[in-house]
Amino acid sequence: MLNKIKSLNEVETLSKVQQKIIQGGHIPTVSQFCTNPILWLSRYPFLANDPAYQC
Repeated sequence: MLNKIKSLNEVETLSKVQQKIIQGGHIPTVSQFCTNPILWLSRYPFLANDPAYQC
């Protein structure tokens, strides 16, 4: 088990919901994001690759 952790084999990417739970943050709606994308991208860089968050 420890070898899997060290080598990062079989590690899943966290979903937005899981990241939100871990970070305790508020993931913005698309309209909130589009009003100030630089602010939101500094807090949640994974939104940059999300096709739903295109303004």
